[in-house]
Amino acid sequence: MSHHPTYSFRSIGYSCLLFLAILPSTLFCQSSETAVAEAPDKLLAVDSLLEIAKEVSPDSALSYAQEALKIIRPTKDEEKKVEVYELLVNIQDQLNDWEGKKETLLESLPILLNINHCPSLVDGYDHLGQSYYRLADADSAIYYFQEALSSLEICVDSNLIVGFHSEISFVYMQKDDLQKALDYAMKAYALASTIPNYDDKGSLSMGIGTILFKIRDFQGAKTYFQKAVAEFQADSSENGTLVSLANLGSTYRELGMLDNATETYKKTFYLAEDPRFKPYFAAIYINLGKVLIKQERLAESLIYFKLAEKNALERNNLHQQVQIFASQAKAYNMLGDYRKSFALAKKSYDIAQKGGLPHENVTRLLAQNAQKLGRYEEAYTYFKTYSDYQDSLNQVQVAEQIKSIEATFQDSLKTQQNELLAQENTLLSQENEISQLKLRRRGLVIGGLITLTLLILLALWQFYRQKKQIEEAHQKLHEKQEALLVLEKDKSHLIRLLSHDLQAPLGYIRNILYFLGLQKLPENLLNLIHNGSKNATHIYTLSKEISETSQVVSSTEQDLLYETDPIDLHEHLSEVIQKYQPLASEKQIAIRLSMVPENIFIQSNQLFLSHILGNLIQNAIKFSPEGKEVLVDCKADGEEGKFVIEVTDQGPGIAEELRSYVFSSEKPPSMERDGSQGLYLSQQLAKAIHAKISYQTEVGKGSTFRLVGSA
Repeated sequence: MSHHPTYSFRSIGYSCLLFLAILPSTLFCQSSETAVAEAPDKLLAVDSLLEIAKEVSPDSALSYAQEALKIIRPTKDEEKKVEVYELLVNIQDQLNDWEGKKETLLESLPILLNINHCPSLVDGYDHLGQSYYRLADADSAIYYFQEALSSLEICVDSNLIVGFHSEISFVYMQKDDLQKALDYAMKAYALASTIPNYDDKGSLSMGIGTILFKIRDFQGAKTYFQKAVAEFQADSSENGTLVSLANLGSTYRELGMLDNATETYKKTFYLAEDPRFKPYFAAIYINLGKVLIKQERLAESLIYFKLAEKNALERNNLHQQVQIFASQAKAYNMLGDYRKSFALAKKSYDIAQKGGLPHENVTRLLAQNAQKLGRYEEAYTYFKTYSDYQDSLNQVQVAEQIKSIEATFQDSLKTQQNELLAQENTLLSQENEISQLKLRRRGLVIGGLITLTLLILLALWQFYRQKKQIEEAHQKLHEKQEALLVLEKDKSHLIRLLSHDLQAPLGYIRNILYFLGLQKLPENLLNLIHNGSKNATHIYTLSKEISETSQVVSSTEQDLLYETDPIDLHEHLSEVIQKYQPLASEKQIAIRLSMVPENIFIQSNQLFLSHILGNLIQNAIKFSPEGKEVLVDCKADGEEGKFVIEVTDQGPGIAEELRSYVFSSEKPPSMERDGSQGLYLSQQLAKAIHAKISYQTEVGKGSTFRLVGSA
């Protein structure tokens, strides 16, 4: 669908649609209709109907386009459907049939989405937004303008994006949602600034200025109206320049910059005689005259009010006539000509009453002039009228003036008794209103309390319901945990039984192999016996450690308590080293214990600590070459309450790729051949006694394992 800038809100007032309808001869229409009736092919019939619709008036064209749509609708030719929809929408546009246009567009949307023709889809959303706006459905209009913006992400057209932001801003301004209107207007302006030679930036600036003026940000409005003036002048747009200058003048007036306001309004006068712009000048002359009154340039203000009067009378603009005569009356009042001021104010008052327009200020001016002229009965009547629709502060001031007039001229006014009676009735009416307000307020309070109570009860019910569900879930979780603990205990017990049952026969096999190794047997047989003995020893050690690991893991998972005793570290280390001295002697390795400070006592489990230290020393001996040295060091940190035990070997160190497995229960094949689960078990035992094992290693030089715990 082709885009029609006619209904783009950013260009309202600057463009119009000229529709030329060519009326064909009756003979041509009859021959075309005959062709349609005789056409056997549906597509040919549709083409014929479309040609007729393009040639006749919009009223006649509508029925032809609708008939074409009926024929093409059941077919699968979506391109032809789009062509029919486009023509029908254009005809409905010309006829201002916004409801029909909306229905046609909604029917066409699924097809446009299906064929994914981006320009047609964007225009479809745009026309839908315009239709909903014309139907006074601002929310739907905004929705479809935003859909158009989203579609533009596929086929980027910066000019269209600027336009849609402007349209959305305009609709929000009509809804009095000025902040959102300002946000979209700012987005449009920012994007337009990035487009080279964008030709309508003045309208964007004026739109922003208008919104800022409405929210009373007059400084901001001044800035954007000044930009609009410069941009319209650069584009040689007389219409835009005139409107932006008028708005800038009004902004100067609100800021109290009266000289600037006067000068700005007068800059528009070069267009005053142009018939295109005459409708604008009544408002310009009125605003200029009001500024001159504030500057007390009264005679000059009357000249411009007279020019405005002529303009407004020619166009029969009652609203402007009320303002003009009221402003003239004010000027004459300030000049002291109360009779002329009264006559002009009365003229303004009568026009306002006739047109149902506001007339509060002119009513007050009438009363003041009548009082100055000594026409006190009229003055009283106008003051009384004025007081009926003034706010409470103005009512007090007017009431005092009424009382002053009544006190001086009692003969021409109602009696004091009637006045008191009227006041009493007013008070009674006010009391009744106050009572009703109190009752309504009491009802609102009670209703609020009831609602709040119900909400609290609902919240409490929901809370206890959720609490019960949580407790039930906790109970089920606890039962499952108990079942898992039982299973884990059974599993650990089974592992220990199997490991224990393996240890007895393995010990027997080791002893037999050891005895056979002492016999005088062929060398190849002795080698076999020696290898068998090593493998039996390895399996025996592995089964023993599996049993211990199972016991420690089971104890840790069940969080069982263990007994602790005071331990002398110097004495304990000496005992552990003595235990492994024979193993070290076999490899001619010396175990050297550094000087341990006396009286280092810790509170821990002696069995767990012995197993940890024994494993570290045993590993150091196992991986140290013959003739080397294993160093055991112990120290205490009194400030932090910690003890540190280090075991250092001179072995090959730990390769980089194996370090992540050191304390893991799962080992790669190369580590399974070298040892067992000793370090994993030791780390678990260390956690049980609130300690931790760490290490430092260097390939080719050795490793140091460090046990740190609480003293």
